[in-house]
Amino acid sequence: MATEFERYMAHGIKDNPHGTVSVIIPVRDAGKYIDRMIRYIRSNWNKKWGELEVIIVDDCSRDNTKNLADKEADLVISMPKPRGKGACVRAGMEKARGDFRLVIEPRRIKEIDRAPMFLEWLKSGIDMAIGNRFASSRQKGYRGNLAGLIAKRIADMSIAPELSDLRSGFIGFNRHSGKKLYDASILNGTGNDAEIAGLALRNGMRIREVPIVESDAPPVREMLRFKTAVSLVADSMRLKAHWKKRS
Repeated sequence: MATEFERYMAHGIKDNPHGTVSVIIPVRDAGKYIDRMIRYIRSNWNKKWGELEVIIVDDCSRDNTKNLADKEADLVISMPKPRGKGACVRAGMEKARGDFRLVIEPRRIKEIDRAPMFLEWLKSGIDMAIGNRFASSRQKGYRGNLAGLIAKRIADMSIAPELSDLRSGFIGFNRHSGKKLYDASILNGTGNDAEIAGLALRNGMRIREVPIVESDAPPVREMLRFKTAVSLVADSMRLKAHWKKRS
């Protein structure tokens, strides 16, 4: 008897001249909003962006997340035990059928209208498009924030040259790069995005940052920029230690 996933794969996905896009969302205990979140994505999706596939990866929720997601998502993957964001996204990449994959954390769902900017880069041959909360005309990045700027420069030497934000919660990949990077990753949890970017740079992949806030949005708070810069340093130290063990 065919499994749920075998039946899902056999059903196929609609043809679209713009390609197919898998939106992968890792969640845990999201029962209060998961159904509305998926409906929001569908209602704001334009077929010109590509045929949409919504994949929910449930990291052992203790509420009714899975039951609600089953009614709205194209595929729901249930992790056998809590594994963290990285393992959840890896599972989603294994099952995704799209030509392009967008990994979006629940807190970034309202930025789904930025998807065309990610897809434009990915369709042009870029391997990884990563969201940047500081990249707009009114954001100053790390300029004017000396402590954050120093931390960012330290991180540049380790893992993230020219990348300003590795914790935006919105990343895009093409089919090949997404699976390759997550297959090679070893870290789970919040630091995983930094590891993925580091692996991409080590493998000579091309990365572009994409603004995920409107150009006229209020500037990001100084403390958030500083915390982001510090997290880059912390993530780079963790990665260096893990890569050293593996070499």
